[in-house]
Order: sequence, then C-alpha cells, then structure tokens
Amino acid sequence: MHLEVDGINEATGTPDIIEYNQTKGGVDVVDKLWAKYNCARATRRWPIVISAVLSISPEKNAYIIYKANTQIKIPRRKFLDELGFALLDEHIRRRSQETNIPTSIRTRLINICGIHKENESAPRLKAVVLSAVVKKIRKTRMSYRRELITEAKLLELTEQFYESEDDYGGFSDDSLVDKDYESEESDNEDDTDGEAVEEVLDNKKESTIP
Repeated sequence: MHLEVDGINEATGTPDIIEYNQTKGGVDVVDKLWAKYNCARATRRWPIVISAVLSISPEKNAYIIYKANTQIKIPRRKFLDELGFALLDEHIRRRSQETNIPTSIRTRLINICGIHKENESAPRLKAVVLSAVVKKIRKTRMSYRRELITEAKLLELTEQFYESEDDYGGFSDDSLVDKDYESEESDNEDDTDGEAVEEVLDNKKESTIP
C-alpha cells in the first residue's frame, strides 16, 4: 500500500510503479508454471504438502536454467519426463540386477532401461539322493557305544574323579580302564557269536543245495 502518490517519470511520462513492475514478472511466471504441472494434492497432512512443494520448486528452477544455458526450446512436459527418468535410471538399473524380485518385473525394468544382456542361467542346485546320504552317515555299533557317554555323564565322572582324589577311594582311573576293557570284551564276544551263526547258516545252505 502506497502512502504517497507515485511520481511521474520525466523520460517516459509514466508513473514509477509501472516501470517497477516491468521487471517483476518472475512471481507470475512461477505461479503459472506451478499451476500447469502441479503434483500437489488436497490434503491435511503437512509432510505431503511440504514434499510436493520441495519437488515442484527445484523442477521449475531446473527448467528455467536449462533453457537459459542451452538455448534449446523444449516443452516443459518433455523436460519433466526426461528429468524424472534421469533420476530413476540408476535405481531401475540396480533393481533389474537383483534376483529376489519376480522375473516379469525384472524383464519390464530391463526393457525400460534398454539394457541388452545375455541370458544368464541361474545356478542350479545339485540334487542329492537321500538313500546315498543315509548310507554315507550310517553309524556302526562302536560309534553308538561312544555316544552313550554324553556331556552330562562326562561332567558327573569329572566331579567323581576330583572328589576321589583326596581319599584315593571309590573312583579311579583304573576303574575306567576296567569298564572300557569289559565293554570291549563284550563287543568281541558279540562279534564271535555273530560269526558263528553266519557259519552255521552258510553250512545249512550248502547242505540244502543239490
């Protein structure tokens, strides 16, 4: 609001306010550009409003600077398309190389970026036969006998050993050796019994064959 009457320019014969407004059309231009391609939405959520303003203002500035530096007449719509694609190009290329997304989406991303890559077959997993695995890890009687002494049993034997060190009675290393020797003798007896049974069966088969 002007409190005084505007002076008259002697050279042009027009009021000074008119000459002032001749160089102040930037605000009007920005408002027109904003209204033509506006991504803002009617909402009460202030983060969305701020993000819309922050995305529109740099785009307008980039368009004006691009036209001033290159002197190329390009429609603003086309400039927006190229600018948006340039910002997304790196992300699209990175996503197209990931293997944890569906193949259809990867194909679309590759077509958008124009990437020409050879068909790379995914590494196949080697099939494993279950029977072969079971046969490979089959345990013998000796391995089962060794697994009978669990960690808790070892702790119990260790405590008994340290308790018997003071009085030299009850539990000793010799008893462990005797127990192992007795278990080995029982295993040997089982083996000899099994061999004797196999010999009897073989003799019986030979006698029955004509």
